[in-house]
Amino acid sequence: MTIHSDSFLEIDLGAIAHNYKYLAKKSGAAETAAVVKANAYGLGVKQVADKLEKSGCKSFFVATLDEALELRSAMKKNSIFVFHGLGKNQEKIFLEKQIIPVLNDIYQIDLWKKFAKKIQKKLPSVLHIDTGMNRLGLSQQEAKKFLADKKNFSSLDIKYLMTHLACANEQSAMNSIQLEDFGAITALQPDIPSSIANSSGIFLGQKFRQDLVRPGSALYGVNPSSSNKNPMKNVVTLTAKIIQIREITGKRETVGYGATKTISAGSRIAIIPVGYADGYLRHLSNSGIVYFDGCELPIIGRVSMDLTIIDITKISPNKIKIGSEIELIGRHVPVDLVAKKAGTIGYEILTNLGSRYNRKYKN
Repeated sequence: MTIHSDSFLEIDLGAIAHNYKYLAKKSGAAETAAVVKANAYGLGVKQVADKLEKSGCKSFFVATLDEALELRSAMKKNSIFVFHGLGKNQEKIFLEKQIIPVLNDIYQIDLWKKFAKKIQKKLPSVLHIDTGMNRLGLSQQEAKKFLADKKNFSSLDIKYLMTHLACANEQSAMNSIQLEDFGAITALQPDIPSSIANSSGIFLGQKFRQDLVRPGSALYGVNPSSSNKNPMKNVVTLTAKIIQIREITGKRETVGYGATKTISAGSRIAIIPVGYADGYLRHLSNSGIVYFDGCELPIIGRVSMDLTIIDITKISPNKIKIGSEIELIGRHVPVDLVAKKAGTIGYEILTNLGSRYNRKYKN
C-alpha cells in the first residue's frame, strides 16, 4: 500500500547488523541470540530477522506463539523460542512448526511432558527460573525440585536454563544477588547451558554472559547502560515535513489544546503532521525537542492526535519553510533522549512507532 504522508521513518538495517556483531564480539564464547518480539521492537520483524540471520544469528526469541508463527513463515531453519511458553491445545503447533517454548511454570511443564509422552518423543524447551522479578518463571524451590528428578529429562530436552535480570542497566546489588541465586540452580545440572544476560547484562561482565546472551533493545540503538556513553549505532530516524508556519502577532497567544503554552508577539511556530496516533507520545508536550539545521527546537503545547507544534523562532525565516524536514528521532535526537523527555524508556518509544509513516529500510 502506498502511504501518502509527510512523515518518514527510516530503519537502518546495516546499523542493526553492526550492533549485533558488536554485541556478539563483546559476548565472547557465548552464543548471541536476538530478541525480535513486538515486531522487532516496532521496526519490522521480517526485515530485521532476515538481516540478523545474514549477520550470523541462529537463535531468535519472541514473546508469543503468533509472533513465532509469523517469524517461522519467513525463516525455515533457525531456532525460535517463545518467552510466554505454551498454552493448552498449542502443543501440536509448537511441534509442527519447530518452535521451542520457554516453560515458565509447572502447568506448562506438565502440558509439554504429557504431549511428549503421548507422541513418544523427547521435546525441546527452555526452563525459566525466577530469581527476583516475580513475573514469569519457576520459583527457585520448584526449579530445584524439578532438576533433582531425573524422570523429567526422559521427556524433555532442556536446551537452556534461563533467568531474567531486573536491574541490568544499573549498578545494582540486585545483579549479584540474581547471579548467585541462578548459579545455585544451574549447579544442580551443570551440563545444561545457561542464559541470564539481556542487552544490558552483556556489559556486566563475563560471569553474566554464560552460554547464551539475549540482546533486544541494544540491537535497535537503545543505550544498554544508564550511566555510560551509548556504544550502539543509531538505527531509527524519524522525520516530518513542516505543513504550516505561523507568525505570532498578538501580545499574548496560546498554543494547542488546553492552552498550556503562552507565546509572545514575534514568535514563529511550525506544525508537523505527527502526533500520538503515530506513537509520538503525548508526554512530549511542552518537554520534547526536535532538530533542524544545527538547532534543537522545543515542542510547545500539547502533542495532539495528528499534529505537533514546534517553536522555530531561533531559525532565520530564509532557512526554514513549508516542506522543510524536521528530525524527531535520529542522530541528533537519539531515542534515549526522546524517552527521557517523555519520562519513559527507549523501548516504549520504538514499540509505539505507528503505521502512518512512510517506512524505508536502509541496508
